[in-house]
Amino acid sequence: MYKLRRLCGMGDRAFTAKEEQYIGDWFLEKDLPFELIQHAYDIMINSIGEVKLSYMNKILARWHKDGLNSVQAVENAENEKKEDISMGSLLLAIIYVCFISLGLPDSLLG
Repeated sequence: MYKLRRLCGMGDRAFTAKEEQYIGDWFLEKDLPFELIQHAYDIMINSIGEVKLSYMNKILARWHKDGLNSVQAVENAENEKKEDISMGSLLLAIIYVCFISLGLPDSLLG
């Protein structure tokens, strides 16, 4: 708990009942490694710029649901997602070039 307090800059403030519920879920029920919680913290701060354990909980719950229980597993999944998006963009570009080279109107692309 001390490491989490320090990470989140909470000082001596008592956790709320909801925060205690989140923390119990992460550490006791799901047995998440601290490094994964720290990674969720980094994403939260980069996304919203403030500490909201409810936001972190959504990140961690999604990862747990997807079976991602380490930072490496999360990073691998994120890289796969980026590759899928890149391949989709490439495919759309190829289709567009084919339409243009065949003289078909762009309006058919939707």
